[in-house]
Amino acid sequence: MKVVLVEVVPEKDALTMNLVPPLGLGYIASSLEAAGFSVALIEGVRYDFSLDKALELIKQEKPDVVGFSTTTQARLKAVELIRKVKVATRALTVAGGAHFHATCFEALTAIPELDVVVKGEGEITLPELVRTFAARGDFRIVNGIVYRDNGTITETRERAPVTDLDALPIPAYHLYGLSKYSCTLEGTKIPAIGVISSRGCPNNCIFCANRVLRKQTLRFRSPSKFVDEIAFLKHTYGYQAFDFWDDTLTMSKEHITAICQELLKRKLSIRWFARARVNTVSKNILTLMKKSGCFEIAYGIESGSEKILKVVNKGATLQQAREAVRLSVEAGLRVSNFFIVSLPEETLSDIDETLKIMSEFKRLKNIRNYYCFAMIYPGTDLEARARQEKLLPDNFNWYAPFFCERNKIIGNDPTIPCYERRELTLEQIKAHIIKAQSLRDKTTKALKRLRGIKSFSEARKLIGLFLKSSADE
Repeated sequence: MKVVLVEVVPEKDALTMNLVPPLGLGYIASSLEAAGFSVALIEGVRYDFSLDKALELIKQEKPDVVGFSTTTQARLKAVELIRKVKVATRALTVAGGAHFHATCFEALTAIPELDVVVKGEGEITLPELVRTFAARGDFRIVNGIVYRDNGTITETRERAPVTDLDALPIPAYHLYGLSKYSCTLEGTKIPAIGVISSRGCPNNCIFCANRVLRKQTLRFRSPSKFVDEIAFLKHTYGYQAFDFWDDTLTMSKEHITAICQELLKRKLSIRWFARARVNTVSKNILTLMKKSGCFEIAYGIESGSEKILKVVNKGATLQQAREAVRLSVEAGLRVSNFFIVSLPEETLSDIDETLKIMSEFKRLKNIRNYYCFAMIYPGTDLEARARQEKLLPDNFNWYAPFFCERNKIIGNDPTIPCYERRELTLEQIKAHIIKAQSLRDKTTKALKRLRGIKSFSEARKLIGLFLKSSADE
């Protein structure tokens, strides 16, 4: 029984070319191999993001089962490939991952060529499904799937998330096209790869797509086994830089402490990047992370408005954000802060608060701030709210063509809807931000020039020019 796993990603661009190998498919591939199946793994970089090339690679494998994983951005591209594969191979077609998990019934309704959707984590479900398929058994015995039963879309019993992550084999790195990836440690030519030490997040942010798949479960790998994998990747493939993919690496003080201590004990001398929440770090933890090789930490701060943080269920405060960023800088880490605008109930005043805290952070060293507009992902509370508020078309579904040209104005993917209230449009928000940033830049330049003035008349002239420029805005 031959299984081919396919990653479908957006069109080739600077972002996709900087990807690391897909960990989810790697874990499923190794679980299938452990169950005795022959597996091929085909990533976007292998077929140069061309569906025709992907189809040829799939056909060459003569598969019995083809599994697809995709992002919401590439969902329609995945549909096209599923249809091509069914015609060319007649293999059992299976889809999984966060996007298909959240849209399982929609997907099976819209794509007749799709046979099964695996819900939740697939390391146990997919080998069981393939085994049942090989034996021509009844799919009703396989928990955690949605499939067609004589034309009726049927869902089996829910499968619980994997509790013992250490029981899973590490990703099938030998199946990746590692030489085709160009991801490097930022600012260097050091190749980087992704690893993960935990799954899930106990928090409840309304915009988060990850929690739709993992729900609010949080499970940890053994720190020693996690570092075993890092050591394996360094010694076998030469990797010296790592992206720790955990949703929140610092959720458990004991867990992150043990990882750092293990890295130090083994003297692996690696560099790594982490994502964290502002209410889960401390001076001691950040100092230890830096000592063990962490060079950058990222925080999803989301908003400078306490009101909006409550609206989106962030579960953290601005005071905690300021403290976390300050401590991270003092520990010698580079910090990336991420914000979202166009959130529910947000006003221009709330956005001003976000711009204000971004400006505050920018005055610190080694700080980078990023903001984006709120995108709606399937299964999230934000999607439910948008539908309830009639902000999405009545006939909207995730498998009908969708293209919003206006999204390009704000730098968002035009194939994914943004959360946009009628009383505050995306264009209004963008214009407000541009104006505010322009005024801030002029103020900064004026202050620099003021430091260099030598007389009162020069100062008065400069202030007059600044006030005139501001009035013209």
